[in-house]
Formats: sequence, structure tokens, C-alpha cells
Amino acid sequence: ATGDLRLLNHAISGAFSPTIDSYGRVIFTRWDHLQQDQQAEADRSAGGTLYGSTTFASEAAGATKLGLTAEVFPEKLGGQSSAFGTVNPYQNNFFAPWEVNEDGTAEETLNHIGRHELSFGFIGKSFASDAALTDSVDSVFRANTKYLRADAGMFHIKEDPTKPGTYYAIYAREFGSLTSNQIIRFNGAPGISPDKMAVIDVTPAEGDSGAITGGRFRNPLPMTNGTLVAVHTPTTVGEAAQIKEFLIKPLSAGTNGLYTAGASLTGGVRKAVSWWDPDAKRSFDGNLWELEPVEVVTRTRPTSRKAMPLETPESSIFVEEAVNETDFRNWLKTNDLALIVTRNQTSRDAADRQQPYNLQVPGGVKTVAPTGGVASRIPFAASLAVSVLTGETRASVDGGTVNAGTGDLTVTATGTRNATTAGDGTHTPNGATGIGMGVGVGITDTDTIARLSGTTTVTADDVLVTATTPASTLNV
Repeated sequence: ATGDLRLLNHAISGAFSPTIDSYGRVIFTRWDHLQQDQQAEADRSAGGTLYGSTTFASEAAGATKLGLTAEVFPEKLGGQSSAFGTVNPYQNNFFAPWEVNEDGTAEETLNHIGRHELSFGFIGKSFASDAALTDSVDSVFRANTKYLRADAGMFHIKEDPTKPGTYYAIYAREFGSLTSNQIIRFNGAPGISPDKMAVIDVTPAEGDSGAITGGRFRNPLPMTNGTLVAVHTPTTVGEAAQIKEFLIKPLSAGTNGLYTAGASLTGGVRKAVSWWDPDAKRSFDGNLWELEPVEVVTRTRPTSRKAMPLETPESSIFVEEAVNETDFRNWLKTNDLALIVTRNQTSRDAADRQQPYNLQVPGGVKTVAPTGGVASRIPFAASLAVSVLTGETRASVDGGTVNAGTGDLTVTATGTRNATTAGDGTHTPNGATGIGMGVGVGITDTDTIARLSGTTTVTADDVLVTATTPASTLNV
């Protein structure tokens, strides 16, 4: 140890259970609690008489109280009016899996996964009267079919040492259950697109009553011998007051593929203790809780992941301005500062139709989706040629543009971004090229189909890549 203690993550609501995976990433759970302060909002409605909410002028001791001040981000909990129409309420309260390098750089949700892939279903649109927006997430934009509640998420994440890129976690709600619930697993190796990540049940899920047959779990621990161990309580309901014990137990799969707990590995460690709280004597006599088990075993040290060199758009600015990058970095550290770089913020995720997606910087870059079209999820690979029969609707793709045609749908686009298959049909994350790869192309919007049947030119964003196959011709 060097004693060099640094803050890697500034999470107001909390970051939990950090662990280093086999790729060198620090994996953890972060409480993404984004909303306007509910007490302050209530005070504004009641004239500041309920909770006495105030804003301090600074973090200094004795800082001046400024009283109630305006909050502009995010949208109000009760909704609000705007020059563009009624704005719906906004609240985000999710426990997502996150990653960060060991030096605190490159922090983001794991592989950039988010609510559209994990907590899909109803996600309220921002503008109430905008007919182009929707409150739902199209299922074509995700492989995951297990819905995680908006007030819940993933806790106690651990990578499977025998299957790098596979992670176990506890799916639990925000309060009440001591983060005990069912064990899940998901794929999340570097380079996997979040729309290809899926959450799978490992142990039975909660029923409608909130109870779990066979009890509840915490702290899953996949072992190097291929077995699974976890902390278990026989208590079936997620109420902290009813949970009397947590013991480490091995798990085994049943005929339905779901795992159940076996006998305690320790037999329980029983103790009789007493304490004062604060001046009332309390006592306990029973098995101590067994939490956070680890496997003591040697393993290959992951490759160190640290800040990558600046990419061309940023490095070129330092050259243009004649500023030494190293000196600038040191100046930031000396002054406890950070630099935020924004590139094109007019581009939305393909699944995001909950907020306006036709955006433009005044006098600058813009992103405009085709009317009625659906953004393509996967850009076409290099030298890719596929023929697909699409029923009554036929068109051709050439260099990223879809034109109405009279023959089968033929893809001959070029580029090297995010190719999804190699020539033998196996998955590769980047750079695959070649002829003989099959791609199913589905037209997903009725307006798009109508336009393709005429002579109007539309963009490749109207075409959604929905499947892959080693064949060169598909019927869809």
C-alpha cells in the first residue's frame, strides 16, 4: 500500500460493493437517484412552511442560508409547463451496474446499459403533448426479457471465474429487504452492446405477494470449481424485521434449472451478546449473520486499465491552441478540477423515443430521424451483400441509403463500424468484413413500408437489423 487515497467516484446517493473483474474493470452498483428534492418541492407549494428547506451559499462552515431557490434540473416531480408544452414529471431511482478504471477514468454504466434494456416497459415521455414520443420501449431494441423494477436494481455483483464476462447479482428493491432477493446472472464482457445483454433467473423470483419460495439470497459467490455459494435466509418475505439469520450455503440446480440452498457450510456461529442503545440494554442470542463471503484462491492479475490517450478530436484542439496536455492535466489535479468534453449531443440512443430526438445546435450539427422511421441498431458491415425477400415491399440499400426498387432487398453498404458476424456466422464485436454473412432486415414501421413502395428515398435508419444467419438469402 502506498497511502495514496483518492476519490474514484462521486456518487451522491452511494456506490456499493466494488470488485475488480477479469478485464481489470472496477465493477460496482451505483444508486442513480435523480430527481428534484421532494421536501423542497413540497415547501415551494406550501410557501416554505413544511420542512424549512433551504439552499446554502457554499460548503463552508457557517455558509449563508439562501432560502428556497429555483431548481431547473431535472423536471419537477409534479410536472411543469414550458414554452414547448406540458412537461411530464421526472424521477429516476435505479440501482444500475457501473464500471470505472482503477484510476477513476472511463466511468459509465456497464457497457453503457441503462433503463431501456433493464427497466423497460413504461418510461414516461418528457413532453405530454408530443405525439412523436412514446411511453414504452420497443422490444426489438433489447435481448433482455426480464423486467427490473424502477425502484430496484442489481446488488452484490460478482464475475464467474470460470466464465469471464458472466456476472451474478442480487435483484432487489431499494428498501426493506436488506438487499436480499433472488440471484440473477447476465452477460457483460467488454464490447458487448447493451442491447445484447440479457438477465437470467438463477433462483426463484418473487411471487405476486413479494414472497420467494425457499427463502431469499444475498452475496452470490461463483467459485473457481464451477459451484455456486451464496448467503441465504429461509425468510420468504422482504421485510427486514422478519429476517432472523443469514448463513453461507452451497446451491444446487433443480430439475427446472433454478438453484436452491443446501445446508449451512458453517453450521452457524452462535453467540450471546448484549449492548446499550443508547441507555436501554438490549441482547441477542443466536447465530451471527454471515455476509460477504470470498474465495481465497490465486488468480491471474487483470491487466491494468488506466486513462487512454486522448482521441483525435480532443488532442487536435491541444495542438491548435498550443497547450501542453500533460501540463494541463497536472494543473487540473493541482486545482481539484475536471474537464468535461462534449461532442455531438444531438444523437439519441435508438431506443430512446421518450424525449425529443430531432435535435440541432443552432448554426451547427443536427440529427434528424426520418419521419416515422426507426433508427438502425447496427450499422452495416464492410463489403456485406445479402438478398432478402420482404414480401410485397422491395427495396435496395446502397452505401447507407435505402431506395425504392423492383427486385429483392439487396444490401451492398460499406463501412467497418460494429460488424456483427464473421463469415462462418460466429459473433465478433468489431471489424468483421467479408461476403457470405447473412443479415435479416425487417421494415418495422408502416409509414416506412408505404414510402418504400413508392419512389421516395429514405435513409438506412428506416431499416432495422433484427437477426443474423450464415445463409445469404432469408425470408422474413
